[in-house]
Amino acid sequence: MFQIDVNNVFLNGFLEGIVYMVQPLSFEVKDKTLVCKLNKAICGLKQATRQWFHRQQTLHQLGIISHTYDSSLFVYRKQLQVVYSLVYVDNIVIASNSPELIHSITSNSMLLSL
Repeated sequence: MFQIDVNNVFLNGFLEGIVYMVQPLSFEVKDKTLVCKLNKAICGLKQATRQWFHRQQTLHQLGIISHTYDSSLFVYRKQLQVVYSLVYVDNIVIASNSPELIHSITSNSMLLSL
């Protein structure tokens, strides 16, 4: 088994459209009418979880497909080897009957770009 914790997970989601937010309490300027335009999703934003989930398309590009009954469970088969990957918010747990295959997948630069 192998576990990955994605730091600042919601900052990895790209926003569709233009989203503005009020100034954070710790970053207020004198003009209270000014707002912040977001370039990426942030924690607490309604769209953040969905946009992060769309980033998991990288797994599909690696041939890792989502399970029919649970969209957070991904499966990869290569001959007699199998890899199961469960994604929960910012945690990814990978289990396999082949440690070499886990290493191959986790060292792939595409996966690290999630």
